[in-house]
Amino acid sequence: MNGTYDAGPLFVLNHTWAKWMLIALGVGIALGLWRLLFRRPAQPYDPRTATIKRHAGGIALAHWINAVGFILALYSGASLVHVLPRSLSEVALYKLHYVGLSLILLSLLAVATHRFVYGGHSFRFTAADARAAFSELFVYAGLVGDEGILGFRALQWPAAWRRGTEKALGAHATHRTGKYLPTEQVLSLLPWIIVMGAIVATGLIKGLRYLVPIPRGVLGVATIIHDWGVYAGAFMLVVHVAALVVVRTNWPLFISMFTTRVPARYAAERHPAWYKDVVSKSRPQKAEEPAVRRV
Repeated sequence: MNGTYDAGPLFVLNHTWAKWMLIALGVGIALGLWRLLFRRPAQPYDPRTATIKRHAGGIALAHWINAVGFILALYSGASLVHVLPRSLSEVALYKLHYVGLSLILLSLLAVATHRFVYGGHSFRFTAADARAAFSELFVYAGLVGDEGILGFRALQWPAAWRRGTEKALGAHATHRTGKYLPTEQVLSLLPWIIVMGAIVATGLIKGLRYLVPIPRGVLGVATIIHDWGVYAGAFMLVVHVAALVVVRTNWPLFISMFTTRVPARYAAERHPAWYKDVVSKSRPQKAEEPAVRRV
């Protein structure tokens, strides 16, 4: 067996998918070049609503397109390998799988194209970021700081336990200064890039087996990586949603994926460096700063 398949429903379907893939890639590039979609307001701080623009509309749109695509691809893929019971035919599941992959490609390419052509936030990780990210997990657990368990201030471990944990970690607070928390950059974005990159790359290899000869060994390795990438992606999805829904202090971040904005008070508390930078660049030059609660 050389990795190719005789003409049949799946062979024809893959030819159709190849055409849709090209369309998805083209639309993704076009959206990435459309600066208006990712345009940020000249005054990101809005004194009328006391909110700050956190995401461009295009970023929020791409996020949800990618989310829908990932869920469709995850459901159909799990059904194809019998992890979930099949409620659709094999051909229908493959179609659903390819629709999901098309949405993923479209959204990822739109964001990647825009960042490559116009620039944007630079995600750089340091050892200090990694330490701060893991310290942030202790904050969520209520063992560091005074934000409470899962961000609920009414739920507190004994102060002696918290001070002891802080002393053991050598830090009394994480360095939550920029636009993105260390946990977002180190424990969310980086794993998602790795997992999604592996899933998309190996998925394309698996699809190409219907069009060009693929050595059995290469196909086998790609299948293993793809399957484990899906498991990792499903786990990441659960963790990602839980971190936003269960942890009270992250609720404004979850809401911002719909509204694109966060309260200025929240930004001043958890992202002080980003907040000061935004306010300093807003017009008028100075905006009234919200009072910051002591934590």
